[in-house]
Amino acid sequence: MTESSFILPNGKKRGLRDRLFGFCARLSIVLSLLFLLTLLSDTFVKSLPALYRYEITTGVAFDKTALGLPEKPTAEELKLASYSPLWQDSIKKASLATENPEKLRSIFRTVSRDSGFILRDLVTENTDLFGRNVSVTLPLSSRADYFLKKRDQEITSFPVRTSAVLSAGPSQGLREFMLSVPVKRADFLAPLAKKREFDKHDPSLLLYTEHQAYKILSLRASEKSTSYYLTVKPLSSGSAGDDITDQQKEATILQIKTPEYQRVITDFSAVNLLRLEKNGAIHTAFNKGFFLNGDSREGELAGIFGAIVGSFRLILVCLALAFPIGIAAAVYLQEFAKRSPLTSFLEVNINNLAAVPSIIYGLLGLAIFINWFGAPRSSPLAGGAVLALMSLPVIIIATRAALRSVPQSLRDGAAALGATKLQVFFHHTLPYAIPGIMTGTVLAISRALGETAPLLLIGMVAFIPDTPRSFTDEATALPVQIFLWSDNPDPSYAAKTSAAVLALLALILAFNAGAVYLRKKFTVRY
Repeated sequence: MTESSFILPNGKKRGLRDRLFGFCARLSIVLSLLFLLTLLSDTFVKSLPALYRYEITTGVAFDKTALGLPEKPTAEELKLASYSPLWQDSIKKASLATENPEKLRSIFRTVSRDSGFILRDLVTENTDLFGRNVSVTLPLSSRADYFLKKRDQEITSFPVRTSAVLSAGPSQGLREFMLSVPVKRADFLAPLAKKREFDKHDPSLLLYTEHQAYKILSLRASEKSTSYYLTVKPLSSGSAGDDITDQQKEATILQIKTPEYQRVITDFSAVNLLRLEKNGAIHTAFNKGFFLNGDSREGELAGIFGAIVGSFRLILVCLALAFPIGIAAAVYLQEFAKRSPLTSFLEVNINNLAAVPSIIYGLLGLAIFINWFGAPRSSPLAGGAVLALMSLPVIIIATRAALRSVPQSLRDGAAALGATKLQVFFHHTLPYAIPGIMTGTVLAISRALGETAPLLLIGMVAFIPDTPRSFTDEATALPVQIFLWSDNPDPSYAAKTSAAVLALLALILAFNAGAVYLRKKFTVRY
């Protein structure tokens, strides 16, 4: 063999390849972390609106006559009474004046329809409220809440002053007057004045004072750069002394980018909400109901508590079924079963079952647990059994891997000292395999916690507003709740969906952290 056959490759070229490989490895890690941070930050930002809500504080007069109750009502009569007239009368007094039934209904729709139940609970807890005017805080409806949260993207507003009255308008109730605009805001109205008249497809241009609201129908520039001629239509029916055309007044002009016919909030309701907020009646508060309530058809009341309880019940059933069966099967196959065609067949099929799509387990659970055994549909019992079937192969494979990792010398040494096979397993093999067994089990349960497809097939997609009280009650799970909310046309559910995703990620991370803790706690050095 010649000397030239032992010459190493070019050192510089090899070093360049090593550095390039290291750079690619570091770049892949950085990109992975960047994508993860982008996903989490985007989800977190989108979830922020779900963590707070808008509420209105108003004085409610608790009158038995308005409720149609006798002088000394029974507990059943208090429970069955309709309390909506109480809060509706209070909201009507605090809002812009109008006798139009449709406008009144639009105002009432800005307050949660469950406000009557809130008043009922207050009365049943304290009947001394009757005959008193009490300040009560009520949640706004999801449509009003969404409108106020998105106003930075939708609304442009600034103060103005009416400077001259031109006419009281024709019989249609129109008004025409001159408007003085701040110099720094004149450039906002200048492009609008070029169009002069607005139709329903244009953004809504509104004007309001303390007691009156108007919709601007036309806008024309005057000789002065800061003055404009306006033709408006009154939206409210305040007293004549409050009419903006009767004297010079401070007012607020606002533009809502989305046309009225494309919004869930009318122009009249939008002005009324902003006016109430300016007066301090509407304010924000932490949305604790998101964490304490179950699902609801009213977006402002929907929460994840019922789904979280349902998920924990599912996991308990899954763990109770999958853990003992999976551990026993893995121990038998790895430690006690003799090598034969049957055990080889079982091992191959267990490995294949771990790769079966989860929806197949849903079909299997529907056929066996519900149709055959008659388990309650949409219950944690049926759902947990389905997730147990899905988790079994993963637990068996992880347990066998943990048992194989124990050195054979430990078994041989114990057997040489006279220990039986059971003693070898329980006193020597199992203590060293527990960390791996626990880790594999927790990871399998974490995977089951995030599954949706098998639960959909056994009916857990149904609307379940109540929190399950037993393992046979109808329930839903957090992944299914996310699936339902993501398909809801109500825009307020978008933020709740993101917040529920973060809650699910937090639960899964907690399970994974538990797996790391258990591994360290039960690790035995040898």
